[in-house]
Amino acid sequence: MFYRASKEIEIENKGSIREFWEDKQMRKNIFFANLVWSANTFNFYTIAFYIKYFPGSIFVNSLSLGASDIVSYSIAGLILRKTNTAVAMMIAFSVYITGSVIYQFVQSENVVPFIVVLCRAGNAMAFTTMYSTNNRLFPSHLLTSSYGILNLLSHVIAIAGPIVAEMSEPYPM
Repeated sequence: MFYRASKEIEIENKGSIREFWEDKQMRKNIFFANLVWSANTFNFYTIAFYIKYFPGSIFVNSLSLGASDIVSYSIAGLILRKTNTAVAMMIAFSVYITGSVIYQFVQSENVVPFIVVLCRAGNAMAFTTMYSTNNRLFPSHLLTSSYGILNLLSHVIAIAGPIVAEMSEPYPM
């Protein structure tokens, strides 16, 4: 037997998506977080599809890609402990941009695995930072909704990654 209160208690509607749009700071957070998540997810899938076009052995390049993921996830955690979110993202994107710029000027088969490591390491560091710092941008009762919204929007944009990877030079990188 359940006890039912005689007074109607108004249940506050916490955790709804509407809450994102009512608060100005949360609107900014979801907008800018979406930009970062979308750019990072797009780059992640573009590199994964474009790796077959890098000069050199696809096996060595793929091994470099996987090894850089493992190492950069750990490094991103250490950087995030010592700095804040903005600095960690700047470091991650600086590593990624450095690899991309080097690729534009040097396409030797000996250097390509290093370039792949730089690009993917920056990308993986940004992924780790994004997932780890989402709880700093949104209150705890909206975390799952924010992850869902950001993942949905970023993956919709990332659908274009394989299409861009298959374009002729110089567009993908």
